[in-house]
Amino acid sequence: MDISFANPPIKIKKMPSSQKKFEDMSFSFCFEHASLRGGRICFDNPNYDPTDLIKLIKCLKDLSKVKVSELENNFELYHFHDVDLSHKAYLKPILKSSIKYDSGDFSQLPTLYSIEVFTDSKRYIAPRLIFYVLSLGIAKIVYFDYHHLLFSKNYPPKEKIPDNWYEHYV
Repeated sequence: MDISFANPPIKIKKMPSSQKKFEDMSFSFCFEHASLRGGRICFDNPNYDPTDLIKLIKCLKDLSKVKVSELENNFELYHFHDVDLSHKAYLKPILKSSIKYDSGDFSQLPTLYSIEVFTDSKRYIAPRLIFYVLSLGIAKIVYFDYHHLLFSKNYPPKEKIPDNWYEHYV
């Protein structure tokens, strides 16, 4: 039995009526499943500037004060959205491994969400936090997508990111 799913993840837009007050909650961030594999979407990515971790902490501090409804209604400010893995099926086994999900059924994987940490136009980066949400507003962070690899095809001009960057996790 996978104890990390004793309190099952939920999909924010399809909440049961008993959870209507969820939109009035703010996220509490948890690093239980934070990926530390040294890859390009991990917290110990050797390619990022360590001072950006301070920006990450500030972002988490600020986000913990914002209601879920405000995140949903202000895309331009937060870039908060779900992560569609259907066009990147190769990431499903990586996610499954990262969150120690024991079931063989990919359809039961939790919905992932992405939110902007900061944007630095000079360095061509826009890091995102990737997480899933439990019913009590607990956001379990999985990845620090420093180069916005999960969605963007615009990589930093000086950074040579190979198309097979994800093979590090397999």
